[in-house]
Parts: sequence; C-alpha cells; structure tokens
Amino acid sequence: MDDVLRLGGNTDELRMRVVAEFEKRRSVDEIAAFLPAVYQGGNGFTVYGVKYAVWYFEDGIRIAQGEQARYERGAQLITWADAAARIGELLGDGRFATKEEVTGAEDYEHELIARKLRDLQHDLSKGNEGLFPNLADVDGGYPEAVQKIAAKLADPEGREAVLGDYLAFREAYKADRSVLRFHYHDVDGIFVSLAVQLLERRKFTSDMERVPEVNSFITQDEIGDALSHGGGTVGSKWRIFKYFTEEHSLSEKAAVLKDLYGIGGRSHALSGATGSGENHDANGIRLTKPGCENVILTWSAVARRIDELIASDCYMAEAELAEYDLHTAAYAKYRGVKANNSDAIVLLAHSGSYYAYRPDAEDVSRTLGLREQHAGGLDYVIIPGEQLDDALEKLRWRRAVSYVDEAGVEHTLPFIISDTEREQYEAQLVEALVNDSAYVNAVRNSDSQNARDEGFAAIRRIAAASTDMRFLKLYNDNAEFRNGLRNDVLAAAYKEVSERGNVDVEQSDTSHEPTPVVYIPVDGEWQGFPSVAAAEDAALEEFRKETRRRARNFRITDEHLGEGGAKTKCRANIEAIQLLKYLERNGFQASPEQQDVLSRYVGWGGIPEAFDENKPDWSKEYAELKALLTTEEYEAARGSTLNAHYTSPAVIRAIYEAVGSMGFEGGRILEPSMGVGNFFGLLPESMQGSQLHGA
Repeated sequence: MDDVLRLGGNTDELRMRVVAEFEKRRSVDEIAAFLPAVYQGGNGFTVYGVKYAVWYFEDGIRIAQGEQARYERGAQLITWADAAARIGELLGDGRFATKEEVTGAEDYEHELIARKLRDLQHDLSKGNEGLFPNLADVDGGYPEAVQKIAAKLADPEGREAVLGDYLAFREAYKADRSVLRFHYHDVDGIFVSLAVQLLERRKFTSDMERVPEVNSFITQDEIGDALSHGGGTVGSKWRIFKYFTEEHSLSEKAAVLKDLYGIGGRSHALSGATGSGENHDANGIRLTKPGCENVILTWSAVARRIDELIASDCYMAEAELAEYDLHTAAYAKYRGVKANNSDAIVLLAHSGSYYAYRPDAEDVSRTLGLREQHAGGLDYVIIPGEQLDDALEKLRWRRAVSYVDEAGVEHTLPFIISDTEREQYEAQLVEALVNDSAYVNAVRNSDSQNARDEGFAAIRRIAAASTDMRFLKLYNDNAEFRNGLRNDVLAAAYKEVSERGNVDVEQSDTSHEPTPVVYIPVDGEWQGFPSVAAAEDAALEEFRKETRRRARNFRITDEHLGEGGAKTKCRANIEAIQLLKYLERNGFQASPEQQDVLSRYVGWGGIPEAFDENKPDWSKEYAELKALLTTEEYEAARGSTLNAHYTSPAVIRAIYEAVGSMGFEGGRILEPSMGVGNFFGLLPESMQGSQLHGA
C-alpha cells in the first residue's frame, strides 16, 4: 500500500502536489476529495517477485494480485479517506516524499499557479492588457515569465498584490466575458488557489534522499483501457463495436482493425502518464510507459482482446452503449422517412434536439455552421430545439425539409425561393431557349413532344454553361425547383417561338455577319453567337474566367483532416490527383467544393503498400496509380514514401496559438516547405490580413 501511494498515480510531481495540500492544513476529508484528481488510471508493481495491479476509482483504490484489478471481484478497496490518513502518517514520519520534494512543494505549487496566470494574461483581449498591473514587469519567454510570476507568489507582499489584481480581473470578467479572448480558463479555481496561498502553512521534514523503488509493469487494465479508445479515425470505436458484434472471423476482425487504425499513435495513452504512448502500424500496436517493459500486440491479439472486452461489457461505457442504441434506432427511422423524401433534408427529434444523419448531415453542417459528430458508426449533426425555427428557414433555401417531432408527427416544408429571383431565372432561360437553333427548328418542324424533348436538352446545355453559382446550386440540387422551372420555361418559350412566324434564326447569307441564334451571358451581358458550338466555347471560356475571378484562399474547417487508415488516406490522395489533373487539363480554377477535395491530399509518407505490386490487398490502388501518374510522377511519388511528412491540423493550430501568444497578430508569413498548404489553409481569422509567401 505504501508503495502505491508513493509511486503510483501517474501525475507529474504527484508527491509534491500532495505535500502542498497537507501543508495547507487540509482536513482528512478535504485531502480525500483531492486525491482522485492526481491518482488516475492504473499501475502495476512487482513486490518481492509478486505482481500487484492497481486501479484508481472515484470511491478509492482497488488492489489485486496479478495483472488486473479494475474489474476483479476479489480486489481490495482502499477508500480515499484511508489513503489520506495513511499518507498523513507517512508524511509525518518523513517516509512519503524525499527531502528535496518536501522542501520544494510550496515552490512547485507557485509554479503551477504561475503557469495558469501567464496563460490567462496572454488571453486578455485588446484594451484589457492592463488588468494585472503588478505583472506588468514580467517579460521574456514562457519559462522565464513563469519563474518571475512564481517569485512574486513566493513573496508575501507580491502574492497579496497579485491576488488584488486577480480580484479586480475576476469582477471585470463577471461583468463582461469579452475581457478574455478564450474561455477555457478556470477563473474561480485560480482565485481559490491564489487565496489559499495567504494561509499559514505547516512544514514537514524528511531525511529520504530517494523514494524506495519497485519494478513496474503495464497492467491488463491499462491495455484494455487503451484499446477502448478505438482506432486512429474519428468514430472508429463505434465501427469496431458494430463490426465485432456481427458474425466475422478473427482474421477478418484483425484486417478491419488494421485498416481503421492505420499508421499513427498518441501520447499519454496509458493512464494519462507523461511519456506513455500508443503507436500502431501494419504489424499491430506497441504500448510504452516509463519504467515498464513495452507491450507489443499483433492485430490478431488486439482482435482477441477486444472480443473479450466486448463480451465482458468492458469495451463500451454504459453511456456509450445507450448512445449507440439511440443512434441505431434513430438512423433506422431516418432511413424510413428518407425513402419517401429522397430530395428533402430529413430531421428527427430526440430529447429536445433534432438530428440529421448522413447524407443530409453534410448539408446541415455547412448551412448552419454546426460541427459534424460521430457515434454508433454514424455521422450526424445536432440542432438544439430552440434553434429549430431559424434552422428550418435557412435549410429551406437549399432544399425542402421533412422533420419528425417528439410526438412522431412528420412535417414537410417546401423548398423556398423568392418570386423575384425565380422570375429572373425564368426570363433568362426563356431568352436563351428562344434563340437556340435546335429548339427553334424542333418547334417549327416537328411535333410538340419532339419539341419538348429538344427543349429539355437545350435547357440542360444552357444550365451547364451558366456561371451563376446560386442558380447552378438550385438547379442541380433541388428537383422541385428544377422541374417547376423547366415546365414554365418550356411553356413560355414554345408560345413565343410559335408566335414569331417563319423568320429563320439560322441566316445563311454569307455576305453579312452571321446572325446570332444563341444568346448567353458573357462578362455580365447577354451576347449572341451564330451556333450552339460557338456559344458553348464562349461559355466555357467565361466559366474559366469567372472561376479565376472568384478564387479565394481555402480555409480548412474539417477538424479531422488527415485522419484515417492507410486505405482511406490513399483513396483521398487518388481523388485529389484525379481532380487536379482534370482542373489542369481544362484550365479551371478549383471551386470551394473542389478545394475541399484537394485539401485531403496527405502525401505518400507511410503508404508504401500502394506502390508494391506484390501486395494483393493493394492491387486496385497500385493499378490506379500506375494509370493515373506519368512515369516521372510515379517514381517521385514512390520515392516520397520514405521522406514525406504530414503535419496534422491539431499541430498547426497549436503552432499558430503559440505564435499568437507571443504577440504576432498578422504581417508577412513565410512557409519555406509548404507541401499541401495546410499551414495557410488553417490561418486563424485574426491573421487573415497577412501576406503569405510559400515555397
């Protein structure tokens, strides 16, 4: 037990944190309430050749002989009150922490508070930088600034002055939250930490130069907990659970895991311990933790372990299972409604909110600016109930909406477009149609059905040549708008052509300039052309010009860009290359939607299988790349598998945040190795005015 209290917990400098709490003359109950914050996850210790597993719960510490304690019925429970009392005894006897730790506990606590103050000070909004006058002289880099603040906290007068500043800030923040740019800070918690520094502390002593050491190992509890996080892609845990609860062989499950995990890893993977990690590749998973022997699992071993976790109800938490059941049932209902409303956006009510699932989730997310979420192997968006009316109005400008309320009643709201806008599009189409030679000839020289068929074809040609993005979105995405508009346009155009008489729209007199027979908008004005082919060529060139005029720097908004297994990344690369070649071949500028596809290119680092003709599982991708790339391009791509590096959005945002915390708000930015351009694509809003230079 004493070894667990001294050596366990998995929190950095745990013993100094605990000593600091005792120095403040906390009661046993107060210490017991504090301990679960620093003792987390689990530990494994070997004492006199016997293995003991430990797991920390809300109600106390569970200890069992062997390699697991979390779910062992025979595990011994040590309550936090008993743990607090025992730590007090050890500390009083000088046997809990070393002499250096006991002496430095208060200074370490000051450093922890100083870090929080420095972060908070840097997040003060413009015009509020003077709220901490007693920290005005704190300068230098982050470590140096933290040490200067800690020194002020170590001085009685200094800490009172800082507390006075903080009280003034706290009142200002309560009155106006815009005092801070970001709101993740525990404002009240920092105040309490500062206030207790004014209390008289009890000092402890110790003659220990070092804490007695025992051998450590990674427990089965920690392995199971790490595997319960799921794979390397968003929503993979739900997909794993769904697949593993179906009838599949162990080898099939192992193959799915290998694909869903891909290549990657994460830090602090075991019990949140600094220096611990989980890394996965084509061979399996490798778990590491300081002071412990590494654990290496093949994908078959991982599959067996996940089967065991699911069978014992240890893979999914109760809340996750409830959510899984909710989405499984909701999605079945969504599909039923969608079957009868294929062109509409479908929403389902549950617990006061409305859910949209894929494929509608993507439209809802973009229209309303809501984040897509993942659960139960499904992608969805949640619309809070109080925002439903506003959401419906915005969504109806894209498509019709069918929503099912809490009582199970289905409501359908039609797609809306203003009368003025619709009349404008109708007039433009009629004008273009009555000057389309093929359509005019069909009206004059054929029956009404042939004229109608030719009219539909002509409208498709005219719509395809349009550069009006709003019209194209409405026409292509909304069948109700498209069908209604076509019928009205055909009726009006048929009447006008019939009433024109026998004037030939295809003049053949070569002594004069050809008479325009097709009119399309070019440079904002309607212009005539002597043939459909000439008009199509002009429309294509106008489209190229318009896409260039509308070109904008792409803003990356996908929180999970670059995530996924090797197959997923390879597919994204291939689609991006196919699109790039199409754009280059036609001289087009990428649209925002196409830029989104291009942004998913992550390079070939870590995907050598795609270039290996001896890999049967990759034969399709291998053949696609050989056909898609030139010989030079193929060799360059294959060679990059060893040296291509991809920086994830999370890392890029952290770098921008660090640069911002140093005072940079905009200016000239050089990216000397820009690769796919993610650094520019993730440029924060506050730095959008910057001049960008990339190599």
